[in-house]
Amino acid sequence: MGKKYRLPKSKYRIIKLKFNSITQQKACSYTNLCTSEVRKILFSATFAIKIELTLLSQHELLEKVKPLLPEHSKRYKKTLIVQARPAIEGERIETHTQSGLETINQAKTGDMLVKNSTNAGEEYLVPAHKFAARYVALGETDPAGWTSYQPTGQIIAIELTDSVLQALELNNTFQFVAAWKEPMQARKGDFLALPNEGAEEVYRIAREEFFETYTAI
Repeated sequence: MGKKYRLPKSKYRIIKLKFNSITQQKACSYTNLCTSEVRKILFSATFAIKIELTLLSQHELLEKVKPLLPEHSKRYKKTLIVQARPAIEGERIETHTQSGLETINQAKTGDMLVKNSTNAGEEYLVPAHKFAARYVALGETDPAGWTSYQPTGQIIAIELTDSVLQALELNNTFQFVAAWKEPMQARKGDFLALPNEGAEEVYRIAREEFFETYTAI
């Protein structure tokens, strides 16, 4: 067994990857996700890889972000038409932006799989009740099951500038637990978004995709 590398930290998540031809690629993806926050990488006798990542919880990040909203946030609307189809229960969706792997989610009953019309064409899952409130169908469904939708929702977002990161007491790259209980990456220049002022959910929107998708109100 190889050496264990550990720095003192109270919170971490373990991701296990089976050893196969794509293990190195997957390991690199997760290593890039957590950058300097990787706390341990070890190869076990069964050729599994465990990567421990320090993560902020949703509650911890919300507690940091909400006091900054009055001064630093703006309201935006999503304007770019999307494609969506009913998700298959249990399918795992990897969200890749231009900056790399953002998060992973597993579909539940009723979820919709949304594909943005950005350069990255990133895909992500939206629960049924949220999708119905935020999107309106524009046309017929194609043979593959995809339908065009016009976004109708608005968000409140805060840009991760140097001063905001300093106020949040966060590094230029950090990770937190998304509402769907999976790690999510954020970095300087990205945006943290909430559905509204009283929301109990915060998520990351990558910088390039943000400016392709949203318009200030």
